[in-house]
Amino acid sequence: MKKQNGNLRQALQSIRSGKTFLLATHVNPDGDTLGSALALSFVLKRMKKKAGVYTAGPLPDNLNFLPGIQDVKVGTNFPGVFDVGIFMECSTLERAGPLLNFRKQIKTIINVDHHHSSTSYGHINLIESKSASNAELIYHIIKALKVPLKKEEAICLYVGITTDTGRFHYPNTTPETMEIAAELLRCKIPAAEINDRLFATKPFPAIRLLGQSLSNMSLEYQGKISIQTITRQTFERLQALTEHSEDIVNYGLMIPGVLASILIKENASQVSVSLRSRGAVDMSAVAASFGGGGHKNAAGFKSSKSLQEIQHAVLNEIKSRLRENGKK
Repeated sequence: MKKQNGNLRQALQSIRSGKTFLLATHVNPDGDTLGSALALSFVLKRMKKKAGVYTAGPLPDNLNFLPGIQDVKVGTNFPGVFDVGIFMECSTLERAGPLLNFRKQIKTIINVDHHHSSTSYGHINLIESKSASNAELIYHIIKALKVPLKKEEAICLYVGITTDTGRFHYPNTTPETMEIAAELLRCKIPAAEINDRLFATKPFPAIRLLGQSLSNMSLEYQGKISIQTITRQTFERLQALTEHSEDIVNYGLMIPGVLASILIKENASQVSVSLRSRGAVDMSAVAASFGGGGHKNAAGFKSSKSLQEIQHAVLNEIKSRLRENGKK
């Protein structure tokens, strides 16, 4: 966070002087946004602050082992006024969902994010796109506060880092990422058990959903693009939840020659699109063209258009970008 030293000093000053805190996750929270919020909430409470983690939800079942998750407040339009609101991995205020009237109920907004598409909506913005995870940024904040790490927040930070780096597999993993993970391991967290829960345990509907999606996978553009779609009827028939489809998009990239993977999921009101690439296409730019965002190799967006319309539009957009990059 070298480039953020000035903003970090401001954030630390607000944290030290504030008494009441709202820690917000993005909608449909994942391990990074939840782990970041929970870790910092433990630290703030040890500093004798009043802090709560808020989310529009829903909370994913596979993270129900996180320390403090039972105290997360799920819902919308919460009452009250907060000295400081810290938004975890929310590229826009809207990404947090309708938790409250942010401008009127929060005196100081701190935006902590590692997406380069993040907008500077906060009074204080800690945006570091070179960070592999939001949890790494929260780690630096905790260290700067000079509060010793305890096992509870170490578990939460480890979950944030491992989920957003794909078990240190993704190219966003840096030497600093590994150094931070090593320090978290020194807190005697049950890393093997955590990894098993996160990456080697899936409910039966998730396994069935994966099988259905893989059986319908198709390859386009001379095998350079993989596409998977999951209809609302499929979710209902298999009694699967949206969270059960979390990792399915990554399977498309396992095929030799595939440069871009698309997963389109349909629910009652909208279509969600997950995008992955091996660097040949900037998926954050693709997502941004449809109102979304993310990282270069992992991004997504939502749309009110039909599954078929979005499939056609996204496929054409990625084909165009591959042609621009000489991948004919």
